[in-house]
Amino acid sequence: MDTGLSLAYIKDYIWQHKPSSLKTCVLLDKPEAHKTDVTFDYIGYSIKNEFVVGYGLDFAEKYRNLPFIGILKEELYKYKIHTYCRPCLITFSAALNALFPQIP
Repeated sequence: MDTGLSLAYIKDYIWQHKPSSLKTCVLLDKPEAHKTDVTFDYIGYSIKNEFVVGYGLDFAEKYRNLPFIGILKEELYKYKIHTYCRPCLITFSAALNALFPQIP
């Protein structure tokens, strides 16, 4: 979850239809990136405010099909380089250490 704006809008929309309950779940939450006061019922991991790709998360339609979640190097999105480039990804183990420092 980045800004939380889309989810806040969707939750408000659904509540207008008066469901008996509504639960939200996010795999990755970036609390530093929130622009609205949004809460979740279930959070997989809280991570730093880094650009992550893989498992359906993409950058310029790239990296979405990676079988893991990785951190995109800043120079790739900062300078809008759009070609697929494996060296532009931080290695999987380095990404895990950066995203989840508690995991050895």
